[in-house]
Amino acid sequence: MGCLFVLPVQVFRPDKPFLHATEEVCRLSRQKPPTYASPHTGQSKRLAVTEAFLCERGTLRIKKYKQLVSLTHMIDSAELRSFAEGRQLVCHNAMVQLVYALPPSKA
Repeated sequence: MGCLFVLPVQVFRPDKPFLHATEEVCRLSRQKPPTYASPHTGQSKRLAVTEAFLCERGTLRIKKYKQLVSLTHMIDSAELRSFAEGRQLVCHNAMVQLVYALPPSKA
């Protein structure tokens, strides 16, 4: 028969004497989510960054594009889709994920 080891669980517990001493003025709150859209980087600049990345690496997935331009996933996928519809990028279906590349004329 095997042994069962139980590890202690660390739980956040407020310092109650400190809260009573400060008359419970301290409150915990969530941090505001970061804003991703920047007015300083336009779509043309993001396309230039994407083309430079594709010249160097060859393929691009939505997750990597999100890291490059720091936008939300919905905006990233819509923007890459619009680039593909405008024939600035080529979209390939790799299993479940979409992979983007430069068109043969730009490669």
